[in-house]
Amino acid sequence: MTKNLVEKGNIEHPIILYNRTKSRAETHCSLIGHSTVASSLQEAIVASDIIWSCLENENAVAETFEQILALSIQGKLFIECSTVLPDEMATLSKKVLATGAEFVAMPGWSVTFIGGIL
Repeated sequence: MTKNLVEKGNIEHPIILYNRTKSRAETHCSLIGHSTVASSLQEAIVASDIIWSCLENENAVAETFEQILALSIQGKLFIECSTVLPDEMATLSKKVLATGAEFVAMPGWSVTFIGGIL
């Protein structure tokens, strides 16, 4: 997805990549170009208006969004593509929407990525 955004998205600012394993984000960054690597989840979220996430499992989603929900995220758009149970996604959606952020659930992708677009 990030490669397509860089190649076809006509985006002005570089995509911000974050992965819990920083070397994965760095490798991906070098492959796709027009991107940077955030040193922390907080850095990626704060610097982005649109946050596209796809995580490995329910635990990763819960842990990641626990950190995200502790930040000021009002006005940001979250696109969450992790494959989790519908009830869990609905609960997460309510939590994100309660902060004043927007939330789109699109489960089914098989990539571990959190990135943002300015």
